[in-house]
Parts: sequence; C-alpha cells; structure tokens
Amino acid sequence: MIPLVPLQHQESVAASARTRLEELLPEDAADWCRPECIVRFEFPAEGILSLAREQNADLIVMGVHKGTPFASVHLPWAIAYEVVCDAPCPVLTVRD
Repeated sequence: MIPLVPLQHQESVAASARTRLEELLPEDAADWCRPECIVRFEFPAEGILSLAREQNADLIVMGVHKGTPFASVHLPWAIAYEVVCDAPCPVLTVRD
C-alpha cells in the first residue's frame, strides 16, 4: 500500500514498486506458492485489510521495526496494531 501519490504518478510508482517486490521473491517461489505482487494506493491498514478480505487471505505477514520515540517511527506499529485487531485471518509480525 502506497498512500498519497498524485494520480498522474501512480502508474509509474506502481510499476517501480512492483518490480522491486518481484526482485525480493526467491527464484523457486513459483514451485511452492503463487506469488502475486499487488500495489495499491490506500491508507495502509485499510488497504491491507480490504485486500486480505478480497483475496480470502490465510495469513498476513507484516514487517515492523522499533526505533526512537518519535511518532513517525511508531507509525508501522500503529498500522500493525490496527491490522492485527481487525484482520479476517492470522497476522504474523516480523520485527527487524
């Protein structure tokens, strides 16, 4: 989910983000799962939850990080909290 991208830039930003996501996939991923890189422009928690419902997700995996005590650093924790509270399936959070 990528919020706050001007409409005229969304196509190029989505293509770039999709490419970066695909580069993260292991080469043999298609042998044991069906990877699909989806880029949407929504508020993160709402977008994750709506996509999980649309896809009938079995699991949501989220990366979060802990940092200094500033509001912007705690934002991923707030998003993860909202997703965990409202998810239609189990949520695994991975802290770096």
